[in-house]
Amino acid sequence: MDLQQSSAVTQASQQTALEATASADQQSGAGIRLHGGWLLLARVIWLVTAALAVVFTITALPVRYNDLLSFHPIFVLDYTSGKGDLDPAIIQHGLQQLGMSAEFYASYDITAELIVVLSFLVVGAIIFWRKSDDLMAIAVSFTLVTFGASLTSSATALVVAQPGWRFAYNILSLGWTTLGLVFFALFPDGRFVPKWMRVWAVAWAVFTLWWVVLPVDSPYYPDKWPVALAGLVFGGLLAVGVYAQVYRYRFVSGPARRYQTKWVVFGLTLAFIGLVGGILPASVLQQANQPDSTKLVYDLIILPISYFCILCLPLSVGFSVLRYRLYEIDIIINRTLVYVPLTAILAGLYSASIALFQKVFVAATGEKSDAAIVITTLLLTTTFTPIKNVLQSVVDRRFKETLDAAAKLKPFDQQVRSVGEVIDTNQITRKLLEQTSAAFDATSGAVYLKQDGEVLLIHASDKWAGEAVLSIPLESDGEQLGLLQLGTRRDGMAYSPEDREVLQQTADGVAHIVRLAERAR
Repeated sequence: MDLQQSSAVTQASQQTALEATASADQQSGAGIRLHGGWLLLARVIWLVTAALAVVFTITALPVRYNDLLSFHPIFVLDYTSGKGDLDPAIIQHGLQQLGMSAEFYASYDITAELIVVLSFLVVGAIIFWRKSDDLMAIAVSFTLVTFGASLTSSATALVVAQPGWRFAYNILSLGWTTLGLVFFALFPDGRFVPKWMRVWAVAWAVFTLWWVVLPVDSPYYPDKWPVALAGLVFGGLLAVGVYAQVYRYRFVSGPARRYQTKWVVFGLTLAFIGLVGGILPASVLQQANQPDSTKLVYDLIILPISYFCILCLPLSVGFSVLRYRLYEIDIIINRTLVYVPLTAILAGLYSASIALFQKVFVAATGEKSDAAIVITTLLLTTTFTPIKNVLQSVVDRRFKETLDAAAKLKPFDQQVRSVGEVIDTNQITRKLLEQTSAAFDATSGAVYLKQDGEVLLIHASDKWAGEAVLSIPLESDGEQLGLLQLGTRRDGMAYSPEDREVLQQTADGVAHIVRLAERAR
């Protein structure tokens, strides 16, 4: 609404508003904060659990290393049969054929696993250090620390070799399985959405407790349930959690919350691919009709790729929770959707083209020729760009999304600078309030201008009550001509330094127009 003719506030009170600082930005807050005894309890539990995770990992790694040296299958899912690793005979024979030592193989495996575990621990510790008073942040940090320490081949090896560690293993497993509900019921703001997700959270906690607390040989242990029943319970709980996240994303979350969700989903997807990619190839290679050396080489190549995918989970969760480089997720997803299929297509074309041209040369000359490789290389060089452009077009059409404030404000900023001379002060300041409120999803806002020595409220949104959490001065040639103020964001997120920079740039353009209008009068 336009209050220029109907009301004016005193110069003293509005001068105070003009001196509002960036510290007010933090009042918008995000998530549920812990205080007093609850904060102390949460921090103590985290520190004790993190110490347990570190001790458990330090104890487990030498056990795994020694088992690898003795060519013993370690990745034991049911504690009785070896699954996941290549057959020990294949490993031993393959190392002999390749001229590699068992020490190299064991060190290679342990180093890759240690990098992943440390990544989970370090990212979890950084989140704890930065935001341990935030319920959502500390829950995610706790999940990362316990997940990284318990879901490894070394952890399983320790439990198999020394059953006394099973209790500690169960504690760590309970930590990430139970608090894993944060990604479905609570993420990203620490609140249950929809509210009936509280019931789901209780059901999930009971299910995970049942899995971890019961002895493995118990007749009620979930592994002994009928496959249909276990699949129905787990699948049903998972489906409800996924539905809650989709509902929150579509109907509740604002732009910044959506970017947080994108980061976590991206990391979870890659981690799942990494986990499956680390287990399935071993079973496939066991049956493959290839020399043991070839099987081992494939295994050595698959290992770091699989761990790299898993490594993306703590990194993406860290970016999301700390709200660091949120808007780059669209670029990463875009390039992933383009270059992964592009690589697969080119690899298929290369293999098919080599086979085809070799057959042509054998039919024509009676022998193979290196010209087949040259022709194939030229073919791929000429098709690379067209294929990439087609994939990029499909991805842009289906998935491209530009929700960040900078992208929204850039066209408006260009418009201000190009046609500002012919737009009057009233119109441009009204447009400033409308555009900035929409771009940052603000609940309310107002624009003030200095006129005839007084500070007047020129425009205000319907819900404006004078409570600002972000104040941006309208300055031109070093003189402050007015002020733009915004209230809290609908998604509860605080305004970042990047947000302030984008707003200041736009406000400077408007202030320049206001100055020109004053000189023209």
